[in-house]
Amino acid sequence: MPPLLISPNQDRVGFLNFLRATFPNLQEQTEKDSSLRVTNKAKLIEDYAEIGAFLSNSAQVQDALSKLNARLRERIGAANNQALAGNISDFRGTGFNQLKTTNRRGESIIFKTHKLLSSVLEARENLAGFNNVARGGWDHDAIDNKPDRLHSRAQVGTGALVADGTGRFPLTAVDAKNPPQRPVGVPTLTAVVGGMDFQRILLRHGYHWKDPGAGGVTHGEYTHRLQWYAILEKTPPLQLTNKAIEIFKSMGSLWSRSNFPASPQSSGHTYLWEVLFDCFPEDTEQPDYRPRSGTYNCPDNLTGFLTNNGAAAGPPNSDPLFELKVLMTVRRYKRAKLDQWEPATRFAARGKQATTVLQQSAQSGNDADRIGAFLVWYNS
Repeated sequence: MPPLLISPNQDRVGFLNFLRATFPNLQEQTEKDSSLRVTNKAKLIEDYAEIGAFLSNSAQVQDALSKLNARLRERIGAANNQALAGNISDFRGTGFNQLKTTNRRGESIIFKTHKLLSSVLEARENLAGFNNVARGGWDHDAIDNKPDRLHSRAQVGTGALVADGTGRFPLTAVDAKNPPQRPVGVPTLTAVVGGMDFQRILLRHGYHWKDPGAGGVTHGEYTHRLQWYAILEKTPPLQLTNKAIEIFKSMGSLWSRSNFPASPQSSGHTYLWEVLFDCFPEDTEQPDYRPRSGTYNCPDNLTGFLTNNGAAAGPPNSDPLFELKVLMTVRRYKRAKLDQWEPATRFAARGKQATTVLQQSAQSGNDADRIGAFLVWYNS
């Protein structure tokens, strides 16, 4: 069985036909789900197709990201930070010999970016209703109309948590009758998290995330957030019936899986998120059925474009995405230099204190190797 392949420059109708073939029960399942709270359940599949087709068109995505670059440029000027502005404008991408300074945790960096990119991304996400900015409980604006209890295998720890020497946090099972207050903000994922955590916490409740643990430097820790920034800022706007936050949350529903297997050895499934946002690169040789793509439906392709595929060369100053490309390249160099960077251990070693940590407990099957993967909200 060959893997699914997302072709470039698709239109809405073509992508809709592809989704109907890959997820033959999707339309029926969305319409039958009485707990689903979105503007129009019947139009969800068309919204998925609109987004999938958009991400397959690199020119349109790059144009939308030019809005992000303009915002970055504004923030650089407004911050009156001459050192940062100079470091960005002078960047030439000459390689790891530019890792010439250290941050307060002793990590090698090219220069401090003062969370410029992440803060601009989060501001736009929050404006669209992501990341629990309304500070509600777990049932606040959840995708369904039931008091949400996370999932049956969730573990949680709150307060000034510190990981032990193995990078693990002391967690306890979530009390279904008294769930913890839903965290506010963007969590850091310490590795590729378990499927239930990904579906039932991140997507279901509208959290974007910082993703340093996924796929090494080629995946990119901000790339999914860049995909959604482009979705939110496309001009003219995408023709979506449902709100972006509703579409995002709906993919945390368990019916968002296809009948397509994940791999020859796996009993798992290919999920809608993987088809739209998380394809493998087209030349992937893994014995895996999950979708391949040479488009920006694959985060590696977008990261590669924004970082010159990791080559030691910066963008020309005339590049319409110059600031974004510099910031992404600086980040990629840092991650490559740190290599086996482990956020949870780093918190313990460097004094970071988490406010809330969530993790799927007793992970087994396809998630057995993810027992050290945590969702961490931290305050320092």
